This record gives sequence, structure tokens and C-alpha cells, in this order.
Amino acid sequence: MPPLSINHASGGPGSFFTITGHGFPPNRTATFVVNSYTLGDVATDAEGGCLFLLNTEQADEGRYVVAATVDRSASASFVIASGEPVHPQEGGGTIFQVPSGIAYGKYGGGNGLPEDPYQIWTPEQMNAIGTEPNDWSKHFKLMADIDLSAFDGKAGRPAFNIIAPDTDPAQTQFQGSPFSGVFDGNGRTISHLTVSGGESLGLFGRLVAGAQVRDLGVVDVNVTGSGDEVGGLAGYSEGDLTGCYSTGAVRGRYNVAGLVGYDEYGAVTQCHSAAAVNGRNYVGGLVGWIRQQAVVTDCYSTGAVGGTDAVGGLAGSNLGTLIHCYSTGAVTATGKNVGGLVGSAGGTVTGCFWDTQASGQATSAGGTGKTTTEMQTAATFLEAGWDFVGETANGAESIWRILEGQDYPRLWWQA
Repeated sequence: MPPLSINHASGGPGSFFTITGHGFPPNRTATFVVNSYTLGDVATDAEGGCLFLLNTEQADEGRYVVAATVDRSASASFVIASGEPVHPQEGGGTIFQVPSGIAYGKYGGGNGLPEDPYQIWTPEQMNAIGTEPNDWSKHFKLMADIDLSAFDGKAGRPAFNIIAPDTDPAQTQFQGSPFSGVFDGNGRTISHLTVSGGESLGLFGRLVAGAQVRDLGVVDVNVTGSGDEVGGLAGYSEGDLTGCYSTGAVRGRYNVAGLVGYDEYGAVTQCHSAAAVNGRNYVGGLVGWIRQQAVVTDCYSTGAVGGTDAVGGLAGSNLGTLIHCYSTGAVTATGKNVGGLVGSAGGTVTGCFWDTQASGQATSAGGTGKTTTEMQTAATFLEAGWDFVGETANGAESIWRILEGQDYPRLWWQA
């Protein structure tokens, strides 16, 4: 039995008690009970410890038994006697009322606040986020690589719960609660994401202004939508994506892409995608449709892209801003507005390129076409102001690196 102890400074109703536990399974959830009344859940830390705060404000004098259970149980008890300090001992009595303002641990740890984000360690914890709309404004941090193969909806297995999905795709406007929080991928990956349905599909259905997703890879995705706004990471985004990438396959109708189907206002920075993408209109390797106020900077895509109208290696349509981006994937379309980098455009494109040989496209609605050899030469990009490791003329951030003659530019963090 793991130890459970109650620490206190003084006794009597209204006292605060700190309950600590040790020896529980790490990164799990301990359920605390007082006199058969469940008070809340607390995440155990990496060492199997946990911490819980109680207040006896509404408690009468009497005896109290506190128990904590994960897959094993521990208990401790104390008594409040009139005019006496609190003494640990056995007994039963009236329950506590836990004061408001205490944030209980969930998932694999943390309380969802910026300084203590919810920790995600397992596929089950990742899947659970999609069932908790009240948490979609909170902070999350991925603590391990997650394989979602067990949530593919096949062979009797449950389907993955999309975070912030469209709850009624038949309606014209998005129905449901969007994600407005922060998801820190912590340099980890989520693999074998499988989702299908109508609109607003991806790991996230809809991100609104203020939402952030960073340092996250979604690997070997299989995202299939019968409607619009379909992406490997997010279907629709007004938030900011930084240091993210995707591989696998994405299919949909309008606004379909390897990373984000529809980018309304947000910033996509230092991201890339190698996902194969197929759709009808506004289909891109990285982003399907970039709206006026959206900005995509220092990004690239390498996956094959196919569609009908407004089909591009990086973006299907760009009404926003593209800066220092490139694409190399094969691009095919049966209609008009097809381009090696961008299918249709009305926005700004600065210092961007596409591989005319690999893409099979000699034209683009923005950007400059280059041969494969030129695309694997540092000078091509340096002359356009790209910030590379080892040079300072274009900046000191060292965003890009290249193995000349053998590869295209890669982002610094890929090293």
C-alpha cells in the first residue's frame, strides 16, 4: 500500500489540509474520496506522487477518512475534536466541501493553466481531449509520442474524438465549440490519426483566434472528408501554427491541404507537409485556402497534390501573404487555376519558389519556378533574402539549412 499523509498546521473547522501521496503508478489519475464522498481527481507525477488540498470550512467536528485510488489504494484519517488540534486516526464522519478555485489534475498531470499545462502521455489521454469541450480553452503539453492506431474506428475499435469538431455538418455555419487554447507538441509526434466525416476535419476541427499549436508532428494521417475544410492538423484555423508538420494522406472537397484546410486569419510559421492531398477546389500541399489576413512564412510542402480547380503545390488559393516558402510535389488538376506553388492568387508572394521539374508545372499564380538543381542550391534562396544557418546578411535567426546538390532547404529544427 503506498503511503498517504495529511499535513496540517492547526485544527478546527475551516482548516486547510495538504494531502500528499507517494508510491502510486506514475502519470496516472488518483481519485480522492472522503468518507465515501468523491471529491476529485489528481494526476500523479512522474515519480508516482500526488498532491491534494482540502478545506474543512463546512465540516463539523468528527472523524474523517481520506482515501486515494489509482489501481491501488492508500488511506489516512484524522479527527477534529472541540478545542483540540487535528489528530491523525481512524474513523468516519461528515464530508468536506472542497473550496472553489482549486484546479484538479486531469489527463496525465497538470491543471490546464499556462504555468502547469495538462500533460498528455497516452493515446487514451489524447482521445479524451475531444470529449471535454470545457477544456478547449486550456493549455496542453504532449509528453510522449502518441500512436492512435487503436482509435481508427475499424474492426470494432473506437473512432478518434476530433478536438473541436463540427457537430452538425449539414448546417451552413460551423456548429460546436472551437479550440481556443494552446497545444504544445513539445517536439513529439502523433501518429496514425484516422478521421472521416463531413467538414472541419483534422486533429483539430476548428481553431479560433488566440489558439496556438506548436512543435507538433502528425505522422501517417488518414483524414477523409466528404465536405470542406479538411487538413492533416486542422480543418479551419484562425490561430497560430508554429514548427508543425504532417505526413500521410488527406482527402476532401473544398479547402483541402496537408496541414490546414482553410487559414482565415492565423499565422503559419516554419511548418511543412509531405502529405498526399486530393480534393476538388482550393487544394494545396500545405494550406488549401489562405485568406486575406493570413500569413504563411518559412514553410514548404513536398507531397503530391491533385484536384480540379485552384490547385497548387503549396496553396490552392492565396489571398493573404506568402514569404520565403517553396514546394516540390507533383501537381495535377483537371480544371483551371493550377500552379506549381499556388493555384489562384490575389495576395502577396515574396521570395517563394517551386520545382518546375518535380511538380510538372511550368507556371504558378505567384513565386518563381526553378529546376531541381537550382532548388538544391543555396544561392537561389540567399539571393531572395532567406535566413540560413551560418550567414548573417539575411538575419541571425538561422531558420534554414541546406545540403547543397543533394537536398532542398530544410528548417533548422529538423536537424
